Amino acid sequence: MGRPTMAFRSEGPVPPAVRPDRRSLLLAAHDHGICRMSEGPGPENPRQRVIAMADRDDPPRYGLYIYPAQGAMSGATAGWSEISDMARTAEQIGFDWVALPDRLDMSGTGLWESVTMMSAIAAVTSRVKLTHAVMRSIYRNPALAAKIVDSLTEISGGRYVWGVGAGSTLGDNARFGYPEDHRYSRFKEAFEITHTLLKDGRADYEGQFYSVKDCVLSPPPARAGVPEVLMAASGPKMMRLAARYADYWSIPVTPLDPAGYTQDVEKLRQACDLEGRDFDSIRKIASVIYAPLPGDSGPAKGYGETLSGSVNEVCDAVSRITETGFSEMVFWPLPNSPAAVEAMAPVISELHKRGA
Repeated sequence: MGRPTMAFRSEGPVPPAVRPDRRSLLLAAHDHGICRMSEGPGPENPRQRVIAMADRDDPPRYGLYIYPAQGAMSGATAGWSEISDMARTAEQIGFDWVALPDRLDMSGTGLWESVTMMSAIAAVTSRVKLTHAVMRSIYRNPALAAKIVDSLTEISGGRYVWGVGAGSTLGDNARFGYPEDHRYSRFKEAFEITHTLLKDGRADYEGQFYSVKDCVLSPPPARAGVPEVLMAASGPKMMRLAARYADYWSIPVTPLDPAGYTQDVEKLRQACDLEGRDFDSIRKIASVIYAPLPGDSGPAKGYGETLSGSVNEVCDAVSRITETGFSEMVFWPLPNSPAAVEAMAPVISELHKRGA
């Protein structure tokens, strides 16, 4: 069975009849020097890159990364009151996504448990897509993970995107008693079990690390098929899995250094060629750290360059990233607070106006 089609925004996708107007408008802006396409991957002719952007079914979409960690709110720790405020505000000011990390610990910094928080966020929002960036397979038995994904899909009314990955930070897992060896092999087995249960409703699997026998997903899912899959991947084996299964592929980017992340995009393209997958059928998500307000970067230190500046400067930087093939942008605000989310409203509004 096919996956259900979900619109990110309430007005739905842009109808095909609108495309020529959008193309003409963007080309006119380019030709008159109002909106220039920078050099980068894609068609060599800048006007062809404008046409390619104009002909997409829909413009880029924007997500909010809520980081529910100790001290992430200018030294304070966000509780449910602040986290729910951030999620509801994101929906009100035009974000298309809300994402949560799935971490128990980050080098000694604790976080709220993410599935519990995601369930609550699903209950207080109604439009935005929801995802984990990403759900770590090592934390949960894969059959239980299928039940969790199915339940989140039900609570959210089909808005939940199954964000999944192996996790990368050594030391964090060991503090909670989880193994850190054979990361890829453990992930692959867990993913195959969870995916099979969501797709077929039952699974028999005998692996090196995980096994299920006569396992049935019951009650049966209210929505047929596997929810959309978001996968974080950078190594060659994970890239192949993303090319095989993912609807979305996500990586962190450094706003002013496209050389690094365009190489990752090219690796995904090569993986798609090996898997026989249409590269353009996978939506690419870039995650950036953004400081709309002055504040200590806290746990985000070491995660890369922080995006800041005027509304136009930030939107220009985002446009340079989306021009390289990314269809989604997820913002990690610093500080991670309701005030910072509110301060992002002018940027999100301008980005939707630009459609880039």
